[in-house]
Amino acid sequence: MFVGENLTNIRIMHGYSRKQLSDILGVTEQAIWQYEHDYTTPKMNTINELKQIFHVKSKFFFSEDILSNHHSVDNINFMQIAYRSKVVHVLSKTHSEAKHMEYLDAFVHYVTQKVRLPLQPIIRIRDEVINYLQSSTEDRTTQILKIAHLAREGLGIESHSNDNIKVNMKWS
Repeated sequence: MFVGENLTNIRIMHGYSRKQLSDILGVTEQAIWQYEHDYTTPKMNTINELKQIFHVKSKFFFSEDILSNHHSVDNINFMQIAYRSKVVHVLSKTHSEAKHMEYLDAFVHYVTQKVRLPLQPIIRIRDEVINYLQSSTEDRTTQILKIAHLAREGLGIESHSNDNIKVNMKWS
């Protein structure tokens, strides 16, 4: 099924008004509005023209709108976009750039949901030490020895020597 929101988003990103796109496609502005609001589906030749205009595959127009699932509406404030240039930009350009930012925001949100970054070893060790200390009933000397063992093991330091700590920890 044709997803009209995808057409709206990509049209705005490219800076086209509905009227401009309708002129390029040879359809009415109302037809573009109907495509975007899922009242009608464009014919296949129109979809082919759209994919050429916007440099996307046909499936882009039939795929789930990624902004609806991965973009946090509150992250991009349209009214706070500013330019360093002294040239006054038109509202459609600002809207286009805001839409680009929404896609970037959605991409970052999507990636952060899917990717697990490895913890820094020192953070992992800290968490292990905290857990150990919270559950330990051992004396202070035993705790210190256990923490030293956890640190050496977690950082890859041999237990019999402090030599070459910088090399083992890959510090410069």
